[in-house]
Amino acid sequence: MSAVSSSDVILATGDAPWKVAVTPFRVMDQIYYIGNVWVGAYLIDTGEGLILLDTMCAETTYLMVDAIYRLGYRPEQIRYILLSHAHIDHVGGAQMLKQLTGAKVFLSAEDDEFRHNEQALHAEAAMPADVFFRDYPYEVDCHYDDRKPIELGNVRIDTRLTPGHTPGVTTFLIHVRKEDGSEVTAAMHGGVGVLTMSDAYFAQAGIPSCLRDRFIADCEDMANLKVDVCLPSHPAHYPGDFFELSKSLHKDPDALVDYTAWRRFLTDRAAMARKLAEKKT
Repeated sequence: MSAVSSSDVILATGDAPWKVAVTPFRVMDQIYYIGNVWVGAYLIDTGEGLILLDTMCAETTYLMVDAIYRLGYRPEQIRYILLSHAHIDHVGGAQMLKQLTGAKVFLSAEDDEFRHNEQALHAEAAMPADVFFRDYPYEVDCHYDDRKPIELGNVRIDTRLTPGHTPGVTTFLIHVRKEDGSEVTAAMHGGVGVLTMSDAYFAQAGIPSCLRDRFIADCEDMANLKVDVCLPSHPAHYPGDFFELSKSLHKDPDALVDYTAWRRFLTDRAAMARKLAEKKT
């Protein structure tokens, strides 16, 4: 299935979520895609429990639970739920999954504050939208500390605050340690959509426009990191056809290993933000 980002897909996510379902698949060693056509989500098997990266919309929670079972796991094996940022298409299922699994929910302190900011919420409500997603309030158990990795089993996740799309977007560098002692690294930037990086949006939300400059600087800096597999938070943002490439995984387990994808991805998103800054809109 080709990666698509359109109003029809967004509408289907809320009104007919089964239309955006994707059969779960292994992305790389111990990391599985359990998202849908529009929004990405990942299950990480650490050997000592599971880590869930993002929860998508509440309307698609049943698809995520089904995907977990299809992969041979159980929801109650999830120890940590890591949220990339506070937008509802990434956190909508957080409360249901927290109640189902008993897992600890992580979010940046910046977005934990942002999600309760009345001015910001008003700006979010005014954004162009084709569907209303059900909002279930959720509790955050832990804030990220970029100085302290999240470690479980043979997996270490370094977090990095990378604001722009929201004030508290978090980027994840996921290091999987193999039996021979070597490491494979996957990375997901938590939010690269530039729609919320316009001058107009920043003014409406009461957010300083310098966050866009920070976003660009972070993208340029992180592009130099060695990343084996680029994990898109939205498949349409991947520098290529994410789902088409995934079709080759049954023949080539390393089909998504691309040492240039992460750099190309961040370079492209930084250029989009820079162009937006030049327009001053």
